[in-house]
Amino acid sequence: MKYSHIIWTSYLTWLPHEKRGNWDSLIKLYSSLSEENEIHNSRVVFSTSETKKLKDSILELSENDRIVGYLDILAIDINSTEVQILVKGEFEEIKQKISRLKSRSSTELSFTYKNKINESAKHTWSKRIWVSEFNEYEDVFKISSYISNHCT
Repeated sequence: MKYSHIIWTSYLTWLPHEKRGNWDSLIKLYSSLSEENEIHNSRVVFSTSETKKLKDSILELSENDRIVGYLDILAIDINSTEVQILVKGEFEEIKQKISRLKSRSSTELSFTYKNKINESAKHTWSKRIWVSEFNEYEDVFKISSYISNHCT
């Protein structure tokens, strides 16, 4: 079985593969797994209550949306500038669902937080996402733990 660790960030927050970002803890996690088998004033930053609402919204979409259908989310957490999700499935098979989650959450946020985000939701999320796929079931627990500890 394949699993996908997916990260997307708020506008002007750098993804793990971009030199401008600081993802040392993620690099450390993936280094250990492989061994065993700034622009601040313009970016979108969400409060704790906003991230909870966003998480609830994404979970609801993952179960009830007409395109997302049922997405098997094994771990999810959101901090002030990023969403991290661990899902069961190959990314090629679920990328439309992930894109839909990004799009729908962006639209919802644009209605709720007009004072933070422009009305078209053009600058809610960064344009790209980061994905890591793996096959080892035991790595699910390590990545799940990373997501829980990193995002809170």
